[in-house]
Order: sequence, then C-alpha cells, then structure tokens
Amino acid sequence: KQALLFNEAEQIVDEEKTILVKEHRKKKKKRGKRDGLDPNLPREEVILDLEEHEKVCGCGCMLTALAHSEVLEKLKIIPAQFVVVKTIRPQYVCKKCEGSGDENRPGVKSKPPVPQLIPKAILHRDSLAYMIVQKYCDHLPINRISNILKRLGVSISKATIARNFITIAEMLEPITNQILQLIQFAHAIQIDETRLQVVSEPGRKGTNLSWMWCFRSGLVGETERAVYFHYDQSRSAKFLKDFLFGYKGIIQTDGLGTYNAHLSSIVSEDEHAGCNVHARRKFTDIYKSIKNNKSVNHILEEYNRLYRLEESYYQLKIHHNKDKLEKRRQR
Repeated sequence: KQALLFNEAEQIVDEEKTILVKEHRKKKKKRGKRDGLDPNLPREEVILDLEEHEKVCGCGCMLTALAHSEVLEKLKIIPAQFVVVKTIRPQYVCKKCEGSGDENRPGVKSKPPVPQLIPKAILHRDSLAYMIVQKYCDHLPINRISNILKRLGVSISKATIARNFITIAEMLEPITNQILQLIQFAHAIQIDETRLQVVSEPGRKGTNLSWMWCFRSGLVGETERAVYFHYDQSRSAKFLKDFLFGYKGIIQTDGLGTYNAHLSSIVSEDEHAGCNVHARRKFTDIYKSIKNNKSVNHILEEYNRLYRLEESYYQLKIHHNKDKLEKRRQR
C-alpha cells in the first residue's frame, strides 16, 4: 500500500515525546524474540549424521539415537533462473487434396498461437511483470535492471526494456483513465507534488527538474482509495483548472501558494482544506525558538491528542469519515 499523503506518523511520535516532555530518558529495549521462518516455505534437508563406525561409545557399546535432533534453519535465496519458453505448433496437411481452397477448411491446420502481451517482444509476460515490479516497487532504474540481467548472463538492453514499458503503459491507459474518473467524481481529493528528474527528455537539460503530482481520492469502497500520478514539467498548479474542471467536493493540499492561486476557480475557500501536519510544523518551529510558550504548548498538546485519536481509529479499523465523526462526538 502506498503511504498516506501528508502522513508523518513517525515524526509525530518522536516529536510528541521531545516537545511535551522536558527530560526523557531512553529505556533500554528488551531484546525481542526472533521470528521463525515461514513453515509454508519449502524445506531442503541436510542431514549431518555420524558414520556407522562413529556410533560406537568409548566403552565399546553402540550409541542409541535420542528422540530429538538438533535442528538449525537458515533462509537460502536461489538467484533468478532464466528459462526460454519455446512454443511449438505442429502443422498438419492433407496429402490427398492438399487443401480445398476453402478458407474455412485450410489445407494446413495447426493450433492457433497463444495470445501474447507484446507479440514481437523477446520478453515473456512473466519477465515483464518481474521487471515492472523491480522498477516501480523496488525503485530500480532501468539501467540497473539491465546490468543485473547482464551479470546473470542475459543481455537485454535498457532501450528494449524501456520500449516494452512504454507499450504496456499505453495498453493500460483505459484502466488509468478509469482511475482518474474515480478521482474526479470522488467526494474528496488529496493532492501533493514531488520533484522528479528526467534524463534525456527532448528539449530539456538533464539537470532540469520536473514534477510528479499525486492525486488520492476519498474512500471508493470499504477501505479502497484511487491513486493517480500526473507528470508535469512545471510546479504550477495551473493545469488543475482543466484537470479538475467541474469538480464538486473537498480538495486537500499543503500550504503551497500555487494551490491557492489556481484552485480558487474550482472550489470555494471552505472546500479547499489545508493539512494539519504542515500547520503543526509552524507551531513546532515557534516552540523551538521560544521555549515554555503556554499557547504553543497547548496547541501542540491538542495536535498530539488529534493524532492519538486518528491512531486509535486505525487500530479499530475505522475508515469511513462518518464513523470517525461519530467516535469524536462520543468523546
């Protein structure tokens, strides 16, 4: 799952201890018990048994095996294995008539070919899925993926991998368009942007910064949210005027000025929500410069209380806003 936008749970937990407590002595953590290996993993047994002549005691008697043996388990990783899938389609022909000339009754018969993800690609669909996970889940650049394959004895150029990725992305456009539609009709949207450096982009230097804009909807099911990424060369939110034209709902962003400048034509001031994490930072900065400020301490205490509530909702698996609101009213 993608981490929540604007979520800084780790920093909040740490700050809660350091800001509101003057002195905090670190307790020595108890050494935890190591988790065992998954019992469902296949086991490869290596039995280190005594030779027959070693099973004799110093007194001359034969040793008796105990009911239990000493067992040590270690995780072994088998490096990637490569297999060439060779599809063979036997051809059949009638020796008597050598074909009737009827298209519905061809002279040569064979099984139809298996549908291919990319018909002329050298890479099998399983290989493409593996590489996509490496690129977008494990954050490996295409150049590094190509080098890993080469080290393992398979030469696939980064250009080949890139072309296949682009083809698959184009094939997935109907799905990504559907995800975008879910967001555009959602009751709430969160938006955030992050820097992105694109190498060898036509007409731009490799040092130029671009931006990846992330859109996340409110709940579209019991616990699901739609997430959509949009690439843009500029950090200006001007494109949102067309991107979210006609949107009806709440839009949450951080305090970046470009949002205020361009979202005003889409939603009202009441429908443009801010981010409490970013707002809290302002008070944290004040606390660091002005110690023992009662007003700031009070605000930070309220923020910490708010985050404890949100954490309790997460632990109780309360996801819908109406359920959260009901819980807040009970306190």
